[in-house]
Amino acid sequence: MPIRRLTVKERIQLHLIDCSRFSEDYEAPAEVTQEGIARAVGIRVHHVLQYLRPLVQDELIEGRTSHIKSRARRRKVYFLTAKGRLQTASMRSQLLKESVIAFRRIGGQIEELSLAQVFQEHRRGAALLELLQEVEALGSVAEAPGTTARTPVDHTQEAPPVERFYGRATDLAAALRAVETKPMVVVTGMAGMGKTSFAAKVCDELRPTRPLFWRQIRPWDTAMDLAFRLAVFLRALGRTELHGALVGPGTRDMSQVEDRLAKDLAGTSALVVLDDVHSASADAQQFVRALLLALKRASGASALLTSRTVPTLYSRREVAIERSVVELVLPGLDRESSMALLADAGVSDPLLGSLADACGGVPLFLILLASTNVAGRPGEGWKTLGTYVAEEIEETLDEAERGCLEAASFCHVSVPIDVLLVESGARTNTIVGLERKGLITPVGPDRFVVHETLRDYFRSGLSEERRAALIEAVVPRLLDAARDAETRGRLSEATAYVGNAAFIETDRERRRLCWRKLADLRRYVGDLPGAIDAYRTALGDAADAGDPASRRKSPLASTPRDTSRRRRARSRKACASSRVTRPSRRRGSCSAGRTWRCPGTTTIAHSRSSSGSSDG
Repeated sequence: MPIRRLTVKERIQLHLIDCSRFSEDYEAPAEVTQEGIARAVGIRVHHVLQYLRPLVQDELIEGRTSHIKSRARRRKVYFLTAKGRLQTASMRSQLLKESVIAFRRIGGQIEELSLAQVFQEHRRGAALLELLQEVEALGSVAEAPGTTARTPVDHTQEAPPVERFYGRATDLAAALRAVETKPMVVVTGMAGMGKTSFAAKVCDELRPTRPLFWRQIRPWDTAMDLAFRLAVFLRALGRTELHGALVGPGTRDMSQVEDRLAKDLAGTSALVVLDDVHSASADAQQFVRALLLALKRASGASALLTSRTVPTLYSRREVAIERSVVELVLPGLDRESSMALLADAGVSDPLLGSLADACGGVPLFLILLASTNVAGRPGEGWKTLGTYVAEEIEETLDEAERGCLEAASFCHVSVPIDVLLVESGARTNTIVGLERKGLITPVGPDRFVVHETLRDYFRSGLSEERRAALIEAVVPRLLDAARDAETRGRLSEATAYVGNAAFIETDRERRRLCWRKLADLRRYVGDLPGAIDAYRTALGDAADAGDPASRRKSPLASTPRDTSRRRRARSRKACASSRVTRPSRRRGSCSAGRTWRCPGTTTIAHSRSSSGSSDG
């Protein structure tokens, strides 16, 4: 079974049980101070006491003042009691016995293993809490390298592998120089120009020396969703300011994110790569702007953005005068590199020059051209990739292949093969044929994706009836894939599938259910800000549909404001008293009616101030 999400108190207990051997020592390690506990668990320091006090009251932990190793002053430290060690040991044994996780080999292969096997054999010596947090953040646990040298943190699992890289040596050198000295580098270019592969190559060059974070921006990503994903990466670097601010209580805004980002990024030499920035919503662009402002204040870290168009999140002043942003326009491949790509793909020598000239150096165009085994000289009308697809590729597709590509045009993430087989005659060999034609790309052993340019092309030619029929067929398959991924413990994959389904769904009621499922998944992995945003969207769909009952069912309405039962009871009593003693001044109404009239706004405001104080 997949790992259940641990509460903050449980994470504290798992952290302290590894420190029990120091409980009788004269000097205590820094890991058992409030700062050490906050760093290990991933919360802010001044939130630690609200979780420690109930554990002390339950006699599960005890505190004392002690000398700290390599510290001058005595500090308050915390250890598990005998009762706490017994309870925590039982919880740990249960987790090891029942949990199954995805284990990622050094070569990239994914297999499912029991948590006990990973903990006792493959990652022997690692803390159990560390493994659980790695699963929450990445959806899998990486195989420990066979060396004791500490390697930089690498969160580039979404980046495509670069098997061969042609030309662009000058552009690559310019990008590598810029990310060393400038806060932000923006790579722009037309569709199919190879921007994503170029950014992946930059990561390959820097992987041995710099911490790397990669995120492909999707249309449904929110500012808080992006902020939380980056916060998980920073927490792996030992920087917990942003993560603590996002999971803690209180309101959240971009100014707060900017301040925390600047503190966490300072001195890290991290490279943050955001791919497909042109797909970012207005809300997500606010986060990218906050990231730029934070990088200006933080020395050492930088960001690399890829986009079809020049982003509007910075000004010309920042490019020309401040020089805090460097823009690189990615040109097409030169003739020599284009011919090398075609030759490696098996194109015969007499056609290399004419085909390279016809493609204009666009890598995607070259790959498609090489995959179709062109026998003659290029046509006169091949001026754009769209023209070539229309004249040379579409006529070679059978009905099953066309149906798969049309279904794939609605998939913004890599998906299992079952999602694409919507036509009755489509089989596995249909996907194999599309892969041989260069129209579909395998991602890992069991997932496929179609390039964004081809998705746009096939989606734009659909009629309204065909579009509606495909959405009705694809969305349930995405949700089935999400359920399967969730069962296997791959929560990041499940979240991506449900987010894709929610984005393309047109029926308001089904879209509301998708957003609720997405919110539940985000809350399960600890992305409380993203969960709140998804719940808010679901509530908005319910409000548009005029369904107040569905709004009342939102989990936000039942989110406790405080973890203490006594405080919750006092709060309910106070609320009841206020409704009796302070009736509404509005004629013909009561406080209960006033509360019900706008449940969405009241619920969201309450959840934003309480999401971080809940134990899950």
